[in-house]
Amino acid sequence: MDPAPCRSALSSLLLLLAVGAVSCQELPKQRGRQVAVLVEGDLERLNPADVVVAPLELAEEGMVVPQLTLRRAIQEALVRRHYSPLGLDFVDSRVIEANYTMGSLGEEAVCLLVVHDWDERYWETGRILEVDLEMRLLDPALGSGPPLWAARFEGRVDVTGEQGRMTEPALYRYAVDEVARELASRLPVRQTVPGRD
Repeated sequence: MDPAPCRSALSSLLLLLAVGAVSCQELPKQRGRQVAVLVEGDLERLNPADVVVAPLELAEEGMVVPQLTLRRAIQEALVRRHYSPLGLDFVDSRVIEANYTMGSLGEEAVCLLVVHDWDERYWETGRILEVDLEMRLLDPALGSGPPLWAARFEGRVDVTGEQGRMTEPALYRYAVDEVARELASRLPVRQTVPGRD
C-alpha cells in the first residue's frame, strides 16, 4: 500500500481539526458597544491625573444600588485607564464633614456617576444585571459646568459563564466590575508624562 495517500489524508484531517479548534475559540470581548459618548470635551487636553470618585447620584430616591462596590469598581476602571483616583475613605470623610468643595482635595477631576437604573430582577435566575449609568468627568475649576467627558451605558452584563468559578459574593463583585469596565471602556486613556507620574 502506497503511504503517500495515507499521509495526504492524515494531513487533511489534521488541518480540518486545527481549523475547527480555532473556529470554536471565543472571540475577544469588544467593550464599549453599549456605551454612548455624550461629551468629548477638554479631557484629553487637560490630561488630569488625580480624580475624586464622588458619591453616586441616584436618579430616583430609594433606588437599591451597591454604592460602595460600584464606586470601588469605578476606581479600578479608572486605574486601568491610567488615572489616579483618591481613596474613598479620605474623600468620604471630607464629604461627610461637609467641608468638601470641588478642588479642595487637590484633585484635577471629579468623576460623577449618575445611576438612572439598576435592575437585578434577572440576577438570581440568570446572573444578569441591567443598568443605565452615566459617567461625567468634571473640571473642579468649573464646578458643575460642562463636563470634560461624559458617557452613558444602557444595557446588560451577563456573567452566567463565570458561575461555579467563584463564590456568590465574588461573582456579584465581578459583575459590578464588568459594569464599571464597560462604562469606562470609551474613556480616553490618560497620557502619562515622564517626571510627573
